Amino acid sequence: MKTHSESRPSFTRSRPKWPRVALALGTVGAIAAGCFLFYPYLKGGYDRLRGNLTQTFVDDTARAGLKRHHAGANWLGTFSVSVMDYDNDGHADLFVNNHERHRPYFYRNNGDATFSEVYEEIGILENPVGPVFGAPRISSATPGFFVWLDPATRLSGTWHIRWIAPAATPVSGTLTTNARIARAEKVGFSATDTLRTEESVIHFTGVADGTPKGIDFTSTFPESTVEFDLRYDGKAEPQRVHIGPRGVTPPALPLSLSLGDRHATVWGDFDNDGRTDLFVTRGAMVGLLKPPHGAKHEELFRNGPDARFTNVIRESGIRNDYGRGRDAQWVDYDNDGRLDLYVSNLGSRNLLFRNLGHGVFEETAVGAGLDLTGPTHFVWADFNGDRHPDILFSNPERLFLNDGKGHFAEVTEAAGLKHARRYASLKDALFWGSGAAVADFNNDGHLDLFIASGLGGGESRLLAGHDGKFTDVTARAGLGGLQDVTEGLWGDFDNDGHIDLYTISPHPASNRLYRNKGNGTFVDVTHAMNLELTDRLEWSLRTHAGGVATWMDYNGDGFLDLFLATRRPKDPQHQKPPAAGAAKAAPEPLPARILAFMKGKTPGTHFLLRNTGNGNRWIKVRLAGNASNRSGYGAKVFVTTPAGTQLQEAGASTKLLFAQNDVPLHFGLGAYGKATTLRVVWPDGREQVLHDVASNQVVRIDETSGNHD
Repeated sequence: MKTHSESRPSFTRSRPKWPRVALALGTVGAIAAGCFLFYPYLKGGYDRLRGNLTQTFVDDTARAGLKRHHAGANWLGTFSVSVMDYDNDGHADLFVNNHERHRPYFYRNNGDATFSEVYEEIGILENPVGPVFGAPRISSATPGFFVWLDPATRLSGTWHIRWIAPAATPVSGTLTTNARIARAEKVGFSATDTLRTEESVIHFTGVADGTPKGIDFTSTFPESTVEFDLRYDGKAEPQRVHIGPRGVTPPALPLSLSLGDRHATVWGDFDNDGRTDLFVTRGAMVGLLKPPHGAKHEELFRNGPDARFTNVIRESGIRNDYGRGRDAQWVDYDNDGRLDLYVSNLGSRNLLFRNLGHGVFEETAVGAGLDLTGPTHFVWADFNGDRHPDILFSNPERLFLNDGKGHFAEVTEAAGLKHARRYASLKDALFWGSGAAVADFNNDGHLDLFIASGLGGGESRLLAGHDGKFTDVTARAGLGGLQDVTEGLWGDFDNDGHIDLYTISPHPASNRLYRNKGNGTFVDVTHAMNLELTDRLEWSLRTHAGGVATWMDYNGDGFLDLFLATRRPKDPQHQKPPAAGAAKAAPEPLPARILAFMKGKTPGTHFLLRNTGNGNRWIKVRLAGNASNRSGYGAKVFVTTPAGTQLQEAGASTKLLFAQNDVPLHFGLGAYGKATTLRVVWPDGREQVLHDVASNQVVRIDETSGNHD
């Protein structure tokens, strides 16, 4: 076992001396003095397992070097955010995946509570030439072709191609899309230049001279792939082609440029080399991409020794040519020591890819009984305690148990999951139900679920699990009536040993932080934790939709910080929170609620909210499988103190909506200076137990035996 310790100041709990004050001041004075003396503790959320330091969240976005405003203007501008340590330096890095034509951001953690933006440096570009949005500087001093894209609106975007030369030079080309050509216009053509269009192809010939000439064209959907086969003076010369605002030259011709339509970003070490890899799902042009037009490809990025990525999707056997890829998760469903992959599609069947080793996968959803059409949100976890990962869909709720032989059986009704009570219709549940988040919120040794309502008119639910069966405890826990919630994030933000819940809503000023009181109930501490009161944050949360978020300990102090990417709605009525005490307005029709956020034009906002912490202690656990998959996904970690035992499952506890983080498991210990025991149950049933593990450190646990292929 290897450990990495991170020191923190020693903690001594001081006792307020209010009884003396009470005796001196009498009954009335005691009440007043008690309120005065306890106010800081109440504001900071003080209890017997927490120190007496006031805890809050502060906006560290600018100080950490993150961009405040991101390019995603519509409500899907930022589709997912995910956290990992891609370069194995022990610091949490951040990937912000902007949807459609908006540039993603990849932030490398510098280890000093700041980040460097490295998206264009590490090999995960959607195009080999980098960004394509924005015009280059066109000059006859660099003769040839200039290609760029104008990101006008979501459903239209114009490609531009220009050619120029210091002297008359023949040019020609063929532009092929995997959609249909909607418009092709000549720019500066002479009488001898030609332009001919077919369904999905443009042919042109002409003569380049000192005046820029070219073509402006759009396809029926701008997220299509366009292949440029260009000839300058009769020759295919890549150095004569300049792409995007920086005028980057491609490595070869023909050149294909894609606009991505990226969705889920999931991290896991699929090749067991000790470096986390990335899989990205992609859409299919809102369902417009169909045969015989060219297929699109998902993205599988293998992480190399130099912390640079290579897209190996074509040789992997992972195919989803015309599927509208949505969510995904790495999971070793057959416990063979290799991470497999499950991918959901909107409107077509879901896919299960079994990892055969050596970077090759085969599709097995039909044989496994998981080739469902409709449910797109899911989470894999061992819900019945037999060490075989099961899968729960949340839109609508359906549970399939793994028999350990590669087959799955539906047990939805027997498990106590009755989705029909939550939605007006099954259609609402299929399309607008949202994600499920896994945690043992009551520390009873069984995995529980928070299922977000989505936008279909249902209510979010908290389900207490026990051996694969679930009981609805939403109302009892104080979480009743939560509607229009797109995601719930579990994380022990105050390190008291009871995992807390942050919920995200597409409506402004509606994200909430619920503190777990440790008795099966939750209390809203959004205001107390300063998550809505700073001027800049208050404005954004009151004028922007909830967006997407993730917990991450970006500064390594052992307290979970919050990264939030908001989305800006267009409709002004969504920019005003309800007045205090006002009656709840009747919900708008579903299409109106959705369109209000799809049409937003103002860029959303990034926030990195630093947790100032308190006196509580913590442990992080980083697993390294040997006989099991290297990421340790599927292993269960139990951390025990005199206050009880906490449980998390690697790969499941870090699954988000449209994302899967690859980070150490985080446990709060309250005031205790050590964990009495730290027990790991690996997927094959073998256990490792550590005793008297000191707090405030990252503990790496290597599986004791076994070999990878």
